[in-house]
Amino acid sequence: MSLPLLVGAAGIIFSGRVTSVSRSMRSSAEHLDKTGVTFEVENALRGATPGQRLMIYEWAELWSSRQRYRVGQHLLLFFYRPSKIGLTSPVADPMGCFTVDPFGEVIFNEQQIEAFRADPVLGGKSSVSYAVFARAVRRAKGQE
Repeated sequence: MSLPLLVGAAGIIFSGRVTSVSRSMRSSAEHLDKTGVTFEVENALRGATPGQRLMIYEWAELWSSRQRYRVGQHLLLFFYRPSKIGLTSPVADPMGCFTVDPFGEVIFNEQQIEAFRADPVLGGKSSVSYAVFARAVRRAKGQE
C-alpha cells in the first residue's frame, strides 16, 4: 500500500497519546462488544483537532490476538471513517499505525519501509520527523 492509497482511505489522521482503553463495552443496539480508546490529539492532519480528546471504538474481537494500544503510548494513526455503528480501525492494519518516539520521530515497521520504498520523501528511511511525515501526507493528498 502506497502513501497516497493510505491517505485516501483514511477518514481520520492524527498523532497523539493514548489516555484510556475501555475493553468490552457492550452495545445493546448493535449486540456486539467493542473497545473504546481515547487519544489526546497532538497533531491533526484530517478529521481531528489538536488538543481534542478523541474516542474511537473498535470491534473487541480485534483485541483477542493482541493488545492494540497501551495508555501513554504515542502513535500516528490513519483510521478508516467510522462505520454506521461507530466502529473503526487503522487503515490496512498495521500499515496505518506508526509509533512516535520521545523525540517526535515517526518510526516505520518493515512492512511500511517496503511499502514506502519508492516514495520521494519517505523512501529508504526507517524513521522521519513528524514535520517531514506531515509534508509527505500533504503531498499525497495533493496539497503540496
